[in-house]
Amino acid sequence: MDIMTRIADEKDRRSDEEALCALVIDDETELSEEISEALEDSGIRAISTNSFSKALSILESDASINIVLSDYFLEEHRATGMQLIDCCRTMFPDRYFRFGLMSGDRFVLMEHWQDTEVLKLHKPLTPAILPAQTKPHPASSGQFKPRAWRGGGPPPSFFLPLRKTPTWTRMPTPAPPPVPPRPAAC
Repeated sequence: MDIMTRIADEKDRRSDEEALCALVIDDETELSEEISEALEDSGIRAISTNSFSKALSILESDASINIVLSDYFLEEHRATGMQLIDCCRTMFPDRYFRFGLMSGDRFVLMEHWQDTEVLKLHKPLTPAILPAQTKPHPASSGQFKPRAWRGGGPPPSFFLPLRKTPTWTRMPTPAPPPVPPRPAAC
């Protein structure tokens, strides 16, 4: 790799990093501001809020936000950070976000372990490490990704594509493993 390619790659990386903008939601205002400050120190533009409804209005008005870090327990209307993430997926299906869920309760984070698109952050957070955890986390959208139908008969209606003429294929059933030969009787 020559020096010009390395310089071009570095400029591309820098422009990607400059394009990162985070929305930090935590009902503890001082904590959300501290997290925002740590993100800004690492080159990520950050906006902090302490409310579920304010977060949604900020997301509607600022399309440059591509990172959503939310505390799990939000006091407003007994809402949770996971509900906020689900709202982002539903309301903005064409936007790509890096999602992060923060909580001091590790059991709450473990409830959502199967959602790999959400980075789980256990409090207390280390401000210096937070940007390093957030930047490499892949962005995801709320777009529905249809899966292949594996059952017999026609697929349920939620598997059909939104077309006038449905086209779907049934996944082949794997062949059973070969039966090993019986040992000879003595």
